[in-house]
Amino acid sequence: MDKDKPKKKASNKNEGEEEGTSSKKVDESKEEKNKRSSFSKYGRHGFLVAAEILAVILLIVSIVLGLSVWRLKSGPVDISFANDYIEAALKDEERGLYGTMNKSALYWPDLNGPLLLGLKDGQIFNGNDEEVLSVDEIALSLSKRHLFIGQIRPVALIIRQPSLTIVRSEDN
Repeated sequence: MDKDKPKKKASNKNEGEEEGTSSKKVDESKEEKNKRSSFSKYGRHGFLVAAEILAVILLIVSIVLGLSVWRLKSGPVDISFANDYIEAALKDEERGLYGTMNKSALYWPDLNGPLLLGLKDGQIFNGNDEEVLSVDEIALSLSKRHLFIGQIRPVALIIRQPSLTIVRSEDN
């Protein structure tokens, strides 16, 4: 019987050691679980914050686009500040033609139709700086697709109240 008691003690020591190691394993697994849960908690929180920021940006962009469309639809928007850019975009270097204008405005009378660039007091000059064409008011129908990438591409020309003066020289 004496032999049984030490064996039990030894087995109790082994059990105690196993309990100690198992409790260490439990503690380590709890720490890992806490790390993972805190990571997933912060990761989830970061994702929600990023999603909210993206939603706010999309909302602001849609409001700005909606207001822009409404403003263009309601009447001409004066864009005379961009006259230099418009003149540079309409310059034809091959033929030596260039244009000037006093006022410019952008408007969109029909949402299904083209954007119109209205020009007032416009002149077109040739390479010798001679006036080739002068108009009081003219509108260019613009390509929407090219406007989105920052290019001015006229699709059609609309002249209001045109008058034409033909000058004939001696050599025709």
